[in-house]
Amino acid sequence: MRWYSRWIWSCLGLGLAVGVGLGLTTAVLKSAEAAAAGGLGIGWTEYASGLSEPVDIAFTGIETDTRMFVVERDGRIKVVLSNGTVVITPFLNIDNIVNAEAFQEMGLLGLAFDPDYANNGYFYVYYNDYSGQGNPDNGDIQLSRYQVSPNPNVALTTEVKILHIPHPNNLNHNGGDLNFGPDGYLYLAPGDGAFSSNAQTTTVLLGKVLRIDVSGQVTYTIPASNPFTQTALVRPEIWARGLRNPWRFSFDKLTGEMYVADVGLDSYEEVNRRPANSVGGENYGWRCYEGRHVYILTGCTMTSTMIVPIFEYDHAEGQAIVGGYVYRGAAYPTLQGYYFLADAISRNFWVINTANNVPVALGQMLGSGANPSSFGEDPQGELYVADVGNGKIYVLTGPAPTPMQTPSYIPLILR
Repeated sequence: MRWYSRWIWSCLGLGLAVGVGLGLTTAVLKSAEAAAAGGLGIGWTEYASGLSEPVDIAFTGIETDTRMFVVERDGRIKVVLSNGTVVITPFLNIDNIVNAEAFQEMGLLGLAFDPDYANNGYFYVYYNDYSGQGNPDNGDIQLSRYQVSPNPNVALTTEVKILHIPHPNNLNHNGGDLNFGPDGYLYLAPGDGAFSSNAQTTTVLLGKVLRIDVSGQVTYTIPASNPFTQTALVRPEIWARGLRNPWRFSFDKLTGEMYVADVGLDSYEEVNRRPANSVGGENYGWRCYEGRHVYILTGCTMTSTMIVPIFEYDHAEGQAIVGGYVYRGAAYPTLQGYYFLADAISRNFWVINTANNVPVALGQMLGSGANPSSFGEDPQGELYVADVGNGKIYVLTGPAPTPMQTPSYIPLILR
C-alpha cells in the first residue's frame, strides 16, 4: 500500500535507542552467511547509534570532509563524525515546521548538498509541512534551501522556500528523495499521494521525477533541456513519470546512470535503470503496470514505450523496497559495479550486477528489530545503510581487497 507505514511502527514499538553514539564497533552483523553464499563475502558493520528514526544519509561531497549527515524523520539533521560519534547539537532542527506527527510516512525525508557547497554553504531539504490543503492533520510537500553558519556543524535557520507541492488529503506516498545529478541540476521524486492516477497525470507533480535548476536562483528555473518545456498540459518540471512511491533514487558515480526504486502496491517492488545520456520523458508505468505486470490499463496510452524494470521481486520476499547505490569505492574492488538495495520489512538485501542486470540475493543482513530505510554514499564511494528500527547506521564490509600485483616491467632508469 505504501512505503514505511507498513512496518515502521511495529519495529519502533520495540523502542529506539537514545543518546549519543559512542563510536565504531567491530562486530560484523549476520546473516553474512547469505552474502557469502552469493560469492560476495558482504556484511555490515555498526558505524553509529543513538539516532532517532534515521531516514536519509548525505555527505557534503567535499573529498576531505569525512562527516556524515543523517536525516531524522522528526525534523532534525545530525552530524556523525568519522569515528561514528553523533554530535549532540543538531546541524539543523526544524521540527517546529515539519509535520511528522500526523502520519508515519510524513516528516523530514530528504537532504542534498549543493554541488558548490564548499563555496556557498547551501543545502536542500524535502519535508511535509502543516499546510495540508486546509486540513491541519495533512501535510503538503516542501522543498527548501538552508545555509551553513560560520560553525560548520551548525546551519542557519533562515529558510528559503523553493518549491511547494500540494498533496492530496491522504498522508502517504510522499516519496522524499532528492539528489543533484551529474548535470548539476536538482532532481526530486514525489510519490503519487496515494492517488494512483496522479502518476500518469501530467498537470500535477506527484508520482514523478522532477528536474529543476537552483544554481544562482532565488527559487528555481526550468532547464531548457527538460523534455516537456514545449508540451501543452505538461508541467515543465517533469523529467519522468509513472511512479508510485519512489523510495530512493541515485546516480552511478562512474557512469552517471540513474537508478529509481519504486514501492509497489499488492504484489511487486521494482528497480528502474536509465542511461546517462537519457533526454528524459521516461514513463515508468504505474498505474498501468506494477513491476512488469498489468495493473490497470484503462486510460493508458503508448504502453509499449513504458520502461520495464531491470529487477522486481514479489511480496513473498519483501513489501517495501529501499533503493541504494552502485558501489564505486576503492576498499572492495570485487564489488565494483554492483547496485545495492534492500527491503524495509523483510530486511532482505540484494545486489544487481550492472554489467548484465543479474541480481544476487543476499538474504537478511541486519539483526533483530532492524529495518533498512536508506543507503548513503560517501565521497570515496563507500556505502552505508540506515536502520530506522534501531536508530543505527552501518557501513559496508566487503571481501578482502584484491592484492596489489607486482609490476611486471622494469622501470626506465634515466641517466
